[in-house]
Amino acid sequence: LADCGEATIFRFCKRIGYEGYQAMKIALAADLVTPIEAMHEEVEPTDNVATIARKVFTFNSETLQETLRVLDEQSLQAAVDAFVAAERI
Repeated sequence: LADCGEATIFRFCKRIGYEGYQAMKIALAADLVTPIEAMHEEVEPTDNVATIARKVFTFNSETLQETLRVLDEQSLQAAVDAFVAAERI
């Protein structure tokens, strides 16, 4: 898409302060995701089993929704294709 070589992309990422392309992608993704601390209620020692289950299920549901929101369809398809093409996983 950028019509340049991998080395050029790598040098650009280094120039703007990242260790490489992967580090830049991770940093960008981290900026899009709500911090986990803000997404769940703490499990308290006084919580009963039903309350703990509700907190855990709510947290997992919110996490899945956030993942769906930031999911890149092309990257997901590339990952699926890589798994399908792999001789061994």
